[in-house]
Amino acid sequence: MTAPDSVPLHALAEASPDLLRAMVRTFADALYALPPERVVPPLAGRPYDLRHARGG
Repeated sequence: MTAPDSVPLHALAEASPDLLRAMVRTFADALYALPPERVVPPLAGRPYDLRHARGG
């Protein structure tokens, strides 16, 4: 089930590159507008270390 305001996949497959570029830009702008802790919650008050997440 899709959200009422979502775009059907077949419409995206037929969409112009300009439309897809605008959609990605809108999503990126909304993501960058959020404070960092909303995007990646802090782990026990410490910065997230990717070396530990990858097991290395």
